[in-house]
Amino acid sequence: MRISIPRLIPSVSLAVSLFSVSPNPAFAAVKPTEAAEAPALPEVWQKVPAQQRLMALRAAEVDATRLLVERIMGIHLNSDSTVRDLVLANDTIKGSLSASIKGVTTTERPEYLADGRVQVVRAVKVQQVIEVLSKVVREEHMADGVIKKISDSQKTEFVTRNEKLDVVGSSAIPNSEGHLKIKAKRAAEVDAYRKLGERLMGVKITSDTTVRDLALKNDEVVKSMSGVLKGADVTAIQFQKDGSCEVTMQVKLSDVIRTVTRVIKGKTHMEDSIEAKSISETGTGVASNDPGAGSSGDAGSDVTEVQVSETLRRVVSEAPANN
Repeated sequence: MRISIPRLIPSVSLAVSLFSVSPNPAFAAVKPTEAAEAPALPEVWQKVPAQQRLMALRAAEVDATRLLVERIMGIHLNSDSTVRDLVLANDTIKGSLSASIKGVTTTERPEYLADGRVQVVRAVKVQQVIEVLSKVVREEHMADGVIKKISDSQKTEFVTRNEKLDVVGSSAIPNSEGHLKIKAKRAAEVDAYRKLGERLMGVKITSDTTVRDLALKNDEVVKSMSGVLKGADVTAIQFQKDGSCEVTMQVKLSDVIRTVTRVIKGKTHMEDSIEAKSISETGTGVASNDPGAGSSGDAGSDVTEVQVSETLRRVVSEAPANN
């Protein structure tokens, strides 16, 4: 009896060929390794359980991401409009901003400080943010033409230099020295916003009209100015030996005038020299007596835009500051 096996040969050949090819590195076995010795933590952090350290780190990362969002909101897409203008004008673009934040990365190892603070540096490429927003901009049409203008001017100086936005987020062990510093910093920020608001209310939009005059008549001016204030550049943060903190912020006058002008849709005269001018103020603060504020499980070390709006409304209702 004859047995024929030709049909089995291709299968055997295929099996042999599969196991005879060079192994693909992507499918190589991964052997576990031991991590290198981590830098010794400060004594105050050695007493904290690992779970609490992780919670503080996560809170610092959230804090940094929130700060990045504020920086992104202030990016100028062209000479007249910022990302904040788009977000306020269109909910779809607001959603796309959230998508762009997914590209945020932590660029350095977390830094655990001896006073009980932990801080992280997080960054995002401006070009990536612009690309995400531009895609939505091209698909949206606004009656006032704001979106159209921005879609025609998608490149910024940030993009051409391929810059990154980076910020430092922080959190702390509850009731530690670092915890008190974060609370003092928050109080100093509120004070700086108030002082800046007082100065900005006196800025002249026309020869006989100040920002405060317009804010008293139109609450939208207050809202828009709150956005400008929240996007102020922090130029210095200094903790004092007495437990207080000083925070210095500055705002460009050109941003103030452009923002108010867009709201009132009026005509103003802006001198070229104003582009280089800015207003700077230093706020001072100390830790509050509220034991629950700014704990490691709460990333709220940053002052919210709602708080800035409330501060600015109080400034508007008061007597004009002498400028």
